[in-house]
Amino acid sequence: MQVLSISQPATHFLPMTSTDPRYLFLEYRAELLIYLSHRLGDAEQAEELVQEMYIRFCQSPSLGGIENVRAYLFGMARHIIADTISARSRSRTESISDMELDEYASPYPGPDANAAARQMLEHLAAALDDLPELTRQIFTLNRLYQYSHQEVGDRLGVSSSTVQKHLARALAHVAAQMREH
Repeated sequence: MQVLSISQPATHFLPMTSTDPRYLFLEYRAELLIYLSHRLGDAEQAEELVQEMYIRFCQSPSLGGIENVRAYLFGMARHIIADTISARSRSRTESISDMELDEYASPYPGPDANAAARQMLEHLAAALDDLPELTRQIFTLNRLYQYSHQEVGDRLGVSSSTVQKHLARALAHVAAQMREH
């Protein structure tokens, strides 16, 4: 049986709730440990860093404003990785090679790639808006929802050959519009 001392906060023994930072962190702890171990190549160091993250996370005064806890925690992990790499590079005389840095690069596209993808989607939406309703529906069902020609035809009440003709027109139109942009 554990006895509370006056200096020990009683909150350590209260049940956790879904808004409790301990609960929120523990939900992603294993995932963070795997991520850090993989990125750093050192399971012991990853374990230490996860403990450090836990302390920082639980002591953070702004937890109520976090909308996506997972994204927040993995952001913390990326910063800790960067700090760790920086400390490693200061402790050794040779610099980190580009290949090593690539290992720690975010797997997510940067702002430029996001902007280009958003612009491409806008052009695609504009090209689709130019199509007749039936042609647009056929393109959407076949290309975006992966319905077969037969499934599209059954759903829209047209033959499979009609689906193929409209799809060919849609593809030609979209390709031409995307080449212009």
